[in-house]
Amino acid sequence: MLQRILVILVVAVSFSCEQEKTSYTVTGTAVGIADGTEVKLQELLNNRPVLLSSSTIENESFSFEGSIEGKDMHFLTFKGLTGNVPFILENADIEVIVDKDNLSKSILKGSQENELLNSYSKELMRISELNQDLGRQYQTAQQKRQTERVTAIRKSFDSVKSQQSDYELKFVQDNNTSLMSAMVLERMMHSKAYPELQIKELYDGLPEEVRQSAPGKNIDKFLVPMLATAEGAIAPNFEAPDPDGNIISLEDITSKNKVTIVDFWAAWCGPCRKENPNLVRVYDKYKDKGLEIVGVSLDGSSRQKDPKAAWLKAIADDGLTWKQVSHLKYFQDPIAKSYNINAIPASFVLDSEGKILAKKLRGQALDRKMAELLD
Repeated sequence: MLQRILVILVVAVSFSCEQEKTSYTVTGTAVGIADGTEVKLQELLNNRPVLLSSSTIENESFSFEGSIEGKDMHFLTFKGLTGNVPFILENADIEVIVDKDNLSKSILKGSQENELLNSYSKELMRISELNQDLGRQYQTAQQKRQTERVTAIRKSFDSVKSQQSDYELKFVQDNNTSLMSAMVLERMMHSKAYPELQIKELYDGLPEEVRQSAPGKNIDKFLVPMLATAEGAIAPNFEAPDPDGNIISLEDITSKNKVTIVDFWAAWCGPCRKENPNLVRVYDKYKDKGLEIVGVSLDGSSRQKDPKAAWLKAIADDGLTWKQVSHLKYFQDPIAKSYNINAIPASFVLDSEGKILAKKLRGQALDRKMAELLD
Protein backbone atom coordinates (compact mmCIF):
# COMPACT_ATOMS: atom_id res chain seq x y z
CA MET A 1 0.00 0.00 0.00
CA LEU A 2 2.78 2.43 0.94
CA GLN A 3 4.63 1.60 -2.28
CA ARG A 4 1.48 2.32 -4.30
CA ILE A 5 1.10 5.77 -2.62
CA LEU A 6 4.73 6.61 -3.39
CA VAL A 7 4.25 5.70 -7.05
CA ILE A 8 1.13 7.90 -7.24
CA LEU A 9 3.05 10.82 -5.67
CA VAL A 10 5.94 10.45 -8.14
CA VAL A 11 3.52 10.39 -11.08
CA ALA A 12 1.68 13.44 -9.69
CA VAL A 13 4.92 15.38 -9.31
CA SER A 14 6.01 14.53 -12.84
CA PHE A 15 2.77 15.96 -14.21
CA SER A 16 2.68 19.04 -11.97
CA CYS A 17 6.27 20.23 -12.61
CA GLU A 18 6.80 21.63 -16.10
CA GLN A 19 10.14 20.55 -17.57
CA GLU A 20 12.41 23.44 -18.51
CA LYS A 21 12.60 23.85 -22.28
CA THR A 22 15.98 23.24 -23.88
CA SER A 23 15.12 24.54 -27.36
CA TYR A 24 13.22 27.35 -29.02
CA THR A 25 10.74 27.75 -31.83
CA VAL A 26 10.09 31.11 -33.44
CA THR A 27 6.98 31.11 -35.59
CA GLY A 28 5.91 34.14 -37.54
CA THR A 29 2.76 35.36 -39.25
CA ALA A 30 3.61 37.73 -42.09
CA VAL A 31 0.38 38.83 -43.73
CA GLY A 32 0.96 40.67 -47.01
CA ILE A 33 4.60 39.63 -47.43
CA ALA A 34 5.24 37.64 -50.60
CA ASP A 35 6.14 33.96 -50.55
CA GLY A 36 9.84 33.38 -51.06
CA THR A 37 10.88 36.52 -49.13
CA GLU A 38 14.04 35.79 -47.16
CA VAL A 39 13.87 36.18 -43.37
CA LYS A 40 17.11 36.41 -41.37
CA LEU A 41 17.55 35.67 -37.67
CA GLN A 42 20.46 37.78 -36.43
CA GLU A 43 22.20 38.93 -33.27
CA LEU A 44 24.56 41.81 -32.52
CA LEU A 45 28.18 41.02 -31.64
CA ASN A 46 30.46 43.99 -31.07
CA ASN A 47 27.71 46.19 -32.56
CA ARG A 48 27.74 44.24 -35.82
CA PRO A 49 24.91 41.97 -37.07
CA VAL A 50 25.76 38.27 -37.18
CA LEU A 51 23.55 35.81 -39.09
CA LEU A 52 22.33 32.85 -37.04
CA SER A 53 19.87 31.35 -39.49
CA SER A 54 17.69 32.20 -42.47
CA SER A 55 14.29 31.08 -43.69
CA THR A 56 11.75 31.99 -46.35
CA ILE A 57 8.12 32.96 -46.14
CA GLU A 58 5.60 30.35 -47.28
CA ASN A 59 1.86 30.94 -47.10
CA GLU A 60 2.52 34.17 -45.17
CA SER A 61 4.39 32.37 -42.38
CA PHE A 62 7.93 31.36 -41.38
CA SER A 63 9.68 29.55 -38.55
CA PHE A 64 13.03 28.97 -36.88
CA GLU A 65 14.11 26.22 -34.48
CA GLY A 66 17.21 25.75 -32.35
CA SER A 67 18.58 26.10 -28.84
CA ILE A 68 20.39 28.85 -26.96
CA GLU A 69 22.21 29.22 -23.68
CA GLY A 70 20.51 31.87 -21.57
CA LYS A 71 18.62 34.63 -23.36
CA ASP A 72 19.59 37.74 -25.31
CA MET A 73 18.28 40.32 -27.75
CA HIS A 74 18.06 39.19 -31.39
CA PHE A 75 16.23 40.56 -34.40
CA LEU A 76 14.51 39.52 -37.61
CA THR A 77 15.03 41.23 -40.97
CA PHE A 78 12.97 40.79 -44.13
CA LYS A 79 14.42 41.23 -47.60
CA GLY A 80 13.01 44.34 -49.22
CA LEU A 81 11.62 45.79 -45.98
CA THR A 82 13.16 48.61 -43.95
CA GLY A 83 13.98 48.08 -40.29
CA ASN A 84 13.82 44.95 -38.17
CA VAL A 85 11.84 43.16 -35.48
CA PRO A 86 13.79 43.05 -32.20
CA PHE A 87 12.93 40.26 -29.77
CA ILE A 88 14.48 38.27 -26.94
CA LEU A 89 15.54 34.83 -28.05
CA GLU A 90 15.28 32.17 -25.36
CA ASN A 91 14.35 28.51 -25.13
CA ALA A 92 10.61 29.03 -25.45
CA ASP A 93 7.83 29.01 -28.04
CA ILE A 94 7.84 32.54 -29.43
CA GLU A 95 5.26 33.96 -31.81
CA VAL A 96 5.82 37.04 -34.00
CA ILE A 97 2.96 38.82 -35.73
CA VAL A 98 4.72 40.95 -38.33
CA ASP A 99 3.54 44.42 -39.29
CA LYS A 100 4.94 44.74 -42.80
CA ASP A 101 4.25 48.49 -42.95
CA ASN A 102 6.14 49.21 -39.72
CA LEU A 103 8.29 46.35 -38.43
CA SER A 104 8.83 48.12 -35.10
CA LYS A 105 5.08 47.72 -34.44
CA SER A 106 5.17 43.93 -34.80
CA ILE A 107 3.62 42.01 -31.89
CA LEU A 108 5.52 39.46 -29.78
CA LYS A 109 3.92 36.61 -27.84
CA GLY A 110 4.86 33.38 -26.12
CA SER A 111 7.36 34.30 -23.39
CA GLN A 112 7.33 36.66 -20.44
CA GLU A 113 10.43 38.50 -21.69
CA ASN A 114 8.89 39.19 -25.07
CA GLU A 115 5.55 40.18 -23.56
CA LEU A 116 7.47 42.74 -21.49
CA LEU A 117 9.44 43.89 -24.55
CA ASN A 118 6.19 44.23 -26.45
CA SER A 119 4.56 46.40 -23.76
CA TYR A 120 7.70 48.52 -23.29
CA SER A 121 8.08 49.13 -27.03
CA LYS A 122 4.39 50.03 -27.32
CA GLU A 123 4.64 52.61 -24.54
CA LEU A 124 7.83 54.16 -25.96
CA MET A 125 6.18 54.32 -29.38
CA ARG A 126 3.23 56.18 -27.82
CA ILE A 127 5.57 58.66 -26.11
CA SER A 128 7.56 59.13 -29.32
CA GLU A 129 4.41 59.91 -31.26
CA LEU A 130 3.37 62.43 -28.58
CA ASN A 131 6.75 64.16 -28.87
CA GLN A 132 6.55 64.24 -32.65
CA ASP A 133 3.09 65.81 -32.50
CA LEU A 134 4.27 68.38 -29.94
CA GLY A 135 7.26 69.11 -32.16
CA ARG A 136 4.97 69.94 -35.08
CA GLN A 137 2.79 72.13 -32.85
CA TYR A 138 5.87 73.89 -31.48
CA GLN A 139 7.21 74.67 -34.95
CA THR A 140 3.85 76.08 -36.04
CA ALA A 141 3.54 78.19 -32.89
CA GLN A 142 7.03 79.60 -33.37
CA GLN A 143 6.34 80.47 -37.00
CA LYS A 144 3.17 82.31 -35.96
CA ARG A 145 5.02 83.91 -33.01
CA GLN A 146 2.46 82.61 -30.52
CA THR A 147 4.55 83.17 -27.40
CA GLU A 148 2.04 81.83 -24.87
CA ARG A 149 1.42 78.75 -27.03
CA VAL A 150 5.17 78.10 -27.27
CA THR A 151 5.47 78.25 -23.47
CA ALA A 152 2.52 75.87 -23.04
CA ILE A 153 4.01 73.36 -25.49
CA ARG A 154 7.33 73.45 -23.66
CA LYS A 155 5.49 72.49 -20.48
CA SER A 156 3.81 69.66 -22.39
CA PHE A 157 7.25 68.43 -23.49
CA ASP A 158 8.32 68.38 -19.84
CA SER A 159 5.16 66.48 -18.90
CA VAL A 160 5.78 63.81 -21.56
CA LYS A 161 9.39 63.50 -20.44
CA SER A 162 8.19 62.99 -16.88
CA GLN A 163 5.74 60.33 -18.07
CA GLN A 164 8.58 58.39 -19.68
CA SER A 165 10.78 58.68 -16.59
CA ASP A 166 8.00 57.49 -14.30
CA TYR A 167 7.16 54.60 -16.63
CA GLU A 168 10.74 53.39 -16.98
CA LEU A 169 11.43 53.59 -13.25
CA LYS A 170 8.29 51.61 -12.44
CA PHE A 171 9.05 49.11 -15.22
CA VAL A 172 12.46 48.25 -13.75
CA GLN A 173 11.12 48.12 -10.19
CA ASP A 174 8.14 45.92 -11.08
CA ASN A 175 10.05 43.53 -13.36
CA ASN A 176 13.50 43.42 -11.76
CA THR A 177 13.85 39.62 -12.13
CA SER A 178 13.61 39.86 -15.94
CA LEU A 179 16.30 40.44 -18.53
CA MET A 180 14.16 43.27 -19.90
CA SER A 181 14.64 45.21 -16.65
CA ALA A 182 18.42 45.20 -17.21
CA MET A 183 17.96 46.23 -20.85
CA VAL A 184 15.71 49.14 -19.89
CA LEU A 185 18.07 50.17 -17.07
CA GLU A 186 21.01 50.08 -19.50
CA ARG A 187 19.12 52.40 -21.85
CA MET A 188 18.28 54.71 -18.92
CA MET A 189 21.94 54.82 -17.90
CA HIS A 190 23.20 55.72 -21.36
CA SER A 191 20.50 58.38 -21.79
CA LYS A 192 22.12 60.27 -18.87
CA ALA A 193 18.67 61.58 -17.99
CA TYR A 194 18.71 59.93 -14.56
CA PRO A 195 20.98 60.57 -11.56
CA GLU A 196 23.81 58.06 -11.34
CA LEU A 197 22.97 57.19 -7.74
CA GLN A 198 19.41 56.36 -8.81
CA ILE A 199 20.74 54.03 -11.52
CA LYS A 200 23.00 52.38 -8.92
CA GLU A 201 20.10 51.87 -6.52
CA LEU A 202 18.04 50.19 -9.26
CA TYR A 203 21.03 48.09 -10.35
CA ASP A 204 21.69 46.94 -6.78
CA GLY A 205 18.06 45.81 -6.64
CA LEU A 206 18.51 43.38 -9.54
CA PRO A 207 19.10 39.72 -8.64
CA GLU A 208 22.56 38.30 -9.29
CA GLU A 209 21.38 36.32 -12.33
CA VAL A 210 20.17 39.52 -14.03
CA ARG A 211 23.32 41.46 -13.06
CA GLN A 212 25.39 38.72 -14.71
CA SER A 213 23.49 39.05 -18.01
CA ALA A 214 25.08 40.91 -20.94
CA PRO A 215 23.22 44.19 -20.27
CA GLY A 216 23.79 43.75 -16.52
CA LYS A 217 27.55 43.47 -17.02
CA ASN A 218 27.48 46.46 -19.34
CA ILE A 219 25.73 48.56 -16.69
CA ASP A 220 28.38 47.58 -14.14
CA LYS A 221 31.16 48.46 -16.59
CA PHE A 222 29.90 51.97 -17.27
CA LEU A 223 28.36 52.71 -13.87
CA VAL A 224 31.65 52.63 -11.95
CA PRO A 225 33.24 55.58 -13.84
CA MET A 226 29.89 57.39 -13.89
CA LEU A 227 29.64 57.22 -10.10
CA ALA A 228 33.07 58.86 -9.85
CA THR A 229 31.50 62.08 -11.15
CA ALA A 230 28.02 61.74 -9.65
CA GLU A 231 26.58 64.72 -7.78
CA GLY A 232 27.80 64.40 -4.20
CA ALA A 233 31.03 62.61 -5.13
CA ILE A 234 34.47 64.17 -4.77
CA ALA A 235 35.61 65.19 -8.24
CA PRO A 236 38.69 63.38 -9.57
CA ASN A 237 41.75 65.51 -8.95
CA PHE A 238 44.06 66.28 -11.87
CA GLU A 239 47.29 68.05 -12.67
CA ALA A 240 47.75 69.34 -16.18
CA PRO A 241 49.77 71.94 -18.15
CA ASP A 242 48.48 75.42 -18.89
CA PRO A 243 49.40 77.13 -22.20
CA ASP A 244 52.82 78.10 -20.78
CA GLY A 245 53.58 74.59 -19.56
CA ASN A 246 52.96 75.34 -15.88
CA ILE A 247 51.27 72.49 -14.01
CA ILE A 248 47.86 73.38 -12.60
CA SER A 249 46.34 71.28 -9.79
CA LEU A 250 42.58 71.18 -9.37
CA GLU A 251 42.92 70.45 -5.66
CA ASP A 252 44.95 73.64 -5.16
CA ILE A 253 42.29 75.69 -6.93
CA THR A 254 39.24 74.27 -5.14
CA SER A 255 40.88 74.69 -1.72
CA LYS A 256 41.35 78.43 -2.35
CA ASN A 257 37.86 79.20 -3.68
CA LYS A 258 34.27 78.81 -2.54
CA VAL A 259 33.12 77.46 -5.91
CA THR A 260 35.08 76.08 -8.87
CA ILE A 261 33.67 75.27 -12.30
CA VAL A 262 35.52 72.64 -14.34
CA ASP A 263 34.56 73.39 -17.94
CA PHE A 264 35.31 70.92 -20.75
CA TRP A 265 35.40 72.65 -24.13
CA ALA A 266 37.43 72.98 -27.36
CA ALA A 267 38.18 75.56 -30.03
CA TRP A 268 36.47 73.35 -32.65
CA CYS A 269 33.28 72.91 -30.57
CA GLY A 270 30.52 75.24 -31.82
CA PRO A 271 28.16 74.84 -28.82
CA CYS A 272 31.13 75.44 -26.47
CA ARG A 273 32.07 78.68 -28.20
CA LYS A 274 28.41 79.75 -28.13
CA GLU A 275 28.31 79.17 -24.36
CA ASN A 276 31.61 80.97 -23.66
CA PRO A 277 30.07 84.49 -23.53
CA ASN A 278 27.73 83.26 -20.79
CA LEU A 279 30.69 81.83 -18.85
CA VAL A 280 32.53 85.15 -19.22
CA ARG A 281 29.49 87.00 -17.86
CA VAL A 282 29.14 84.60 -14.91
CA TYR A 283 32.86 84.76 -14.15
CA ASP A 284 32.96 88.55 -14.20
CA LYS A 285 29.92 88.66 -11.92
CA TYR A 286 31.17 86.17 -9.30
CA LYS A 287 34.99 86.02 -9.47
CA ASP A 288 35.27 88.47 -6.55
CA LYS A 289 32.76 86.44 -4.53
CA GLY A 290 34.76 83.20 -4.55
CA LEU A 291 34.31 81.73 -8.04
CA GLU A 292 37.10 80.22 -10.13
CA ILE A 293 36.90 78.40 -13.45
CA VAL A 294 39.29 75.82 -14.90
CA GLY A 295 38.88 75.26 -18.61
CA VAL A 296 39.90 71.82 -19.88
CA SER A 297 40.40 71.95 -23.63
CA LEU A 298 39.85 68.83 -25.74
CA ASP A 299 41.67 70.29 -28.71
CA GLY A 300 43.97 67.87 -30.48
CA SER A 301 41.61 66.55 -33.13
CA SER A 302 43.31 65.02 -36.16
CA ARG A 303 41.44 67.60 -38.26
CA GLN A 304 43.30 70.45 -36.58
CA LYS A 305 46.56 71.48 -38.26
CA ASP A 306 47.88 73.19 -35.15
CA PRO A 307 45.73 72.31 -32.09
CA LYS A 308 47.65 74.50 -29.66
CA ALA A 309 47.43 77.55 -31.91
CA ALA A 310 43.69 76.97 -32.33
CA TRP A 311 43.30 76.61 -28.55
CA LEU A 312 45.22 79.83 -27.80
CA LYS A 313 43.35 81.79 -30.48
CA ALA A 314 39.98 80.66 -29.08
CA ILE A 315 41.02 81.70 -25.57
CA ALA A 316 41.94 85.15 -26.85
CA ASP A 317 38.98 85.56 -29.19
CA ASP A 318 36.43 84.54 -26.54
CA GLY A 319 38.07 86.54 -23.74
CA LEU A 320 38.58 83.60 -21.40
CA THR A 321 40.63 85.05 -18.54
CA TRP A 322 40.44 82.09 -16.16
CA LYS A 323 42.84 79.16 -15.88
CA GLN A 324 43.16 76.83 -18.85
CA VAL A 325 44.76 73.38 -19.16
CA SER A 326 45.05 70.78 -21.90
CA HIS A 327 47.05 67.75 -22.98
CA LEU A 328 45.85 68.43 -26.56
CA LYS A 329 44.75 64.81 -26.93
CA TYR A 330 41.13 65.32 -28.01
CA PHE A 331 38.79 62.88 -26.18
CA GLN A 332 41.81 60.78 -25.19
CA ASP A 333 42.74 63.50 -22.72
CA PRO A 334 43.33 61.74 -19.36
CA ILE A 335 41.20 64.34 -17.53
CA ALA A 336 38.31 63.76 -19.94
CA LYS A 337 38.62 60.03 -19.38
CA SER A 338 38.61 60.35 -15.59
CA TYR A 339 35.45 62.49 -15.83
CA ASN A 340 33.81 60.08 -18.31
CA ILE A 341 33.46 62.81 -20.94
CA ASN A 342 32.14 61.72 -24.33
CA ALA A 343 30.50 64.98 -25.43
CA ILE A 344 31.16 68.67 -24.87
CA PRO A 345 30.41 71.23 -23.58
CA ALA A 346 30.35 69.62 -20.15
CA SER A 347 30.77 71.33 -16.80
CA PHE A 348 31.00 70.45 -13.11
CA VAL A 349 30.35 72.81 -10.20
CA LEU A 350 32.54 72.00 -7.16
CA ASP A 351 32.67 73.31 -3.61
CA SER A 352 35.86 74.16 -1.70
CA GLU A 353 36.36 70.48 -0.82
CA GLY A 354 36.03 69.34 -4.40
CA LYS A 355 32.56 67.85 -3.96
CA ILE A 356 30.39 67.93 -7.08
CA LEU A 357 27.38 70.14 -6.40
CA ALA A 358 25.92 70.19 -9.91
CA LYS A 359 26.79 69.49 -13.53
CA LYS A 360 25.58 70.02 -17.09
CA LEU A 361 24.50 73.58 -16.24
CA ARG A 362 24.47 76.16 -19.01
CA GLY A 363 22.90 79.55 -19.69
CA GLN A 364 20.45 80.80 -17.08
CA ALA A 365 20.60 77.51 -15.13
CA LEU A 366 24.29 78.13 -14.39
CA ASP A 367 23.61 81.75 -13.44
CA ARG A 368 20.85 80.67 -11.01
CA LYS A 369 23.17 78.11 -9.40
CA MET A 370 25.91 80.69 -8.88
CA ALA A 371 23.40 83.07 -7.33
CA GLU A 372 22.28 80.29 -4.97
CA LEU A 373 25.87 79.50 -3.93
CA LEU A 374 27.55 82.90 -3.88
CA ASP A 375 25.01 85.72 -3.51
